[in-house]
Amino acid sequence: MNISKYFARVYDVFLYFIIYSFFGWLMETVYLSVYHWHFVKRGFLISPFCGIYGVGTLLVVFILDKLKSYPFLVFFGSVFITTVLEFITGVLLQKVLNRELWNYSGDSLNFLGIICLRNTLIWGIMSLIAVYSIHPVVVNKIRLLSLRTKTLISNICFVWISADLCISIFTSLHGINNIQWVSGLVFHKLKYIGNITVKVVYFMHR
Repeated sequence: MNISKYFARVYDVFLYFIIYSFFGWLMETVYLSVYHWHFVKRGFLISPFCGIYGVGTLLVVFILDKLKSYPFLVFFGSVFITTVLEFITGVLLQKVLNRELWNYSGDSLNFLGIICLRNTLIWGIMSLIAVYSIHPVVVNKIRLLSLRTKTLISNICFVWISADLCISIFTSLHGINNIQWVSGLVFHKLKYIGNITVKVVYFMHR
């Protein structure tokens, strides 16, 4: 594999991650917003991405690729993969970042409120849809993009998400809402720029 094909493959996988993370965020946000009759912002980041969906989908489609001829095995394999991922992510969020983004304590057959049978079965069904219906379409669409386009989109998304992740980790460790922190920072900078502009205009017309 030459270097250009290698980078093309890396960009393909990263773009898969971005797409599944975004649609995972969209699905959860729409569902919970409709359920609660008001907007519910989902995810750890400020940006509209839920990385657990991106990672989970990639693990399922790549690890279980050789089992596609056996939907039964794909279902149980994806149930295991996604449930383990959800448990590890939930524990890390609670223990390291002191965040609880979901709680299944009110559901039957849950473990520590982090995983539950209902959602485990849902992940299995969604994984079947992803493996057999969604991922082949995504692969074909990404394949149509030129390497230059993939590079540009991937680099922009990588820088953006990296900055978002750093901010979100920092604010979580300090018990601060990441959106409020960024909004306050932007407001402060705009206020500073506004004051400077007023002073410049004032001295220009003296």
